[in-house]
Amino acid sequence: MDGKDLVDFSSRCPAWCVMHGAPDHSAVWHISGGSLLNLAGPSEPQRRESVDVRAALYPADDADAASWEPAVEVAHHLGGRYRVIRLTPAGARRVAELLTRAADHAEAGAG
Repeated sequence: MDGKDLVDFSSRCPAWCVMHGAPDHSAVWHISGGSLLNLAGPSEPQRRESVDVRAALYPADDADAASWEPAVEVAHHLGGRYRVIRLTPAGARRVAELLTRAADHAEAGAG
């Protein structure tokens, strides 16, 4: 399939979408604005660390070109490098539960 055969989903952008697809339609997606968390650490630019979280929709892998797969993307930035983890919405909620539980345990142990 070449780019001109892809469905143009831009008319159905979610309200939160700030970026979608490529001008030549070689890739189609919807991405939300990010929520950036700067992490404590050294102030040197090469060691700056942050986490960026975004909602995303990607075309489903199956043959139904009109369906979307929702995702939550977590990008860990360290200096000029980064890694992205793509989670399902259920997976993102589970990670949030685990982080909350770990934070509660850490605070309880510090008291």
